[in-house]
Amino acid sequence: MKHNILKEKSFWLSVVVCLLPVLPALIWYDRLPEQMATHFDANFNPNGFSPKWQAVWMIPGILTIANIFVWFMLENDPKKSAVAPALKTVSRWIVPVISFFAQTAILLYALNEEINLTQFLP
Repeated sequence: MKHNILKEKSFWLSVVVCLLPVLPALIWYDRLPEQMATHFDANFNPNGFSPKWQAVWMIPGILTIANIFVWFMLENDPKKSAVAPALKTVSRWIVPVISFFAQTAILLYALNEEINLTQFLP
């Protein structure tokens, strides 16, 4: 019988992590500017902007779809038995982690909060 990722708690947890930044965005929706910085250069200067609704809904939505795609591909890869468990775990969680931190940074920047991205780096 084929394994079903929809029955895995870790799959659903990864989806929740991708969508988690939507909650504070909705709480502070009225405080967010109509145009939000959604792309930044290496010095964290904004160089790309999106309408508020896109920043709040589309970015997490696209990253959630990417996360589901990664999980599906890893589960249906004919050579999946050759993939090390640690690599499979990292592959499954890279999109949710990036989604969470990127969306959090976008929201904090939009709310004029001080962000020091170096605190997240080793």
